[in-house]
Amino acid sequence: MKIWLDDVRPAPEGQYVWYKTAEEVIERLMTTPGLIEVIDFDNDLGTTLEGWHVAKITAALARAGMLQPIELKVHTQNPIAKVRIVDYFHIAEEAWNEDQTR
Repeated sequence: MKIWLDDVRPAPEGQYVWYKTAEEVIERLMTTPGLIEVIDFDNDLGTTLEGWHVAKITAALARAGMLQPIELKVHTQNPIAKVRIVDYFHIAEEAWNEDQTR
């Protein structure tokens, strides 16, 4: 499954499943992490939780060994949030790389 997280911009047709809230994606991460191949992030979702919250949980799940490597992308236009999301990507990738070397 390829997840497109954005409250306004629709997912590219036929490529992603469109989720509009961070809560929906977090629930998907917690219930079916093995089915997720890609998450493409927006940040400003118009709710309490934003895209960077999902990135943070993704990194935490990777560090806990509860999430296999997935492709992480970001399409937010918020430059500060983009940096934060990418920082969490690096944490997840480090965890996945550590797992491969064990």
